[in-house]
Amino acid sequence: SWEWVKSPQTYDLGTGIQTFQIYMREDGAQIDKIMLTTDSGYTPTGTGPAESSSGGEPTATPTPVPGTFIESGGQVVMETEHFTAKVNGSGDYITHSWTVNNVETGASGSEYMETVPDNDIVAIASPDAPLLEYDMSFSTPGIYYIWIRRIALGGASDSIFTAFNGGSQ
Repeated sequence: SWEWVKSPQTYDLGTGIQTFQIYMREDGAQIDKIMLTTDSGYTPTGTGPAESSSGGEPTATPTPVPGTFIESGGQVVMETEHFTAKVNGSGDYITHSWTVNNVETGASGSEYMETVPDNDIVAIASPDAPLLEYDMSFSTPGIYYIWIRRIALGGASDSIFTAFNGGSQ
């Protein structure tokens, strides 16, 4: 079943437009929703908060392009299938990619992202691993905690790497 998992990784973010990246670590990973928050004590439940608004609101500075998620009050939430960019694997991971799926019930918005094929491959912090990107506009600087809503199918099908702005995974 779907569960919220808090990443051990935190990010100290300033204001402006930032790009959040999700890399495959283990193929078969299924992720439904992402939430970033400055509230270290907050724990999402159920399908979590509603997705943040995206794109071009004139109140955001700088004005983001359509598809950019807008942080508000120290929180930004994205359905994983609403990515800004998707890059298929290369090198050792040439056969792997992120794909939209709806087989598992209970996903928020009825769809989620999954790395395929699922044949127990592990990408050890590789820039060649399949990648999803999400553009976000931040007006609240600070330490952000990351929550991922996912299904863990087994010990070799449940993890990802995250990064911001092309930084280390």
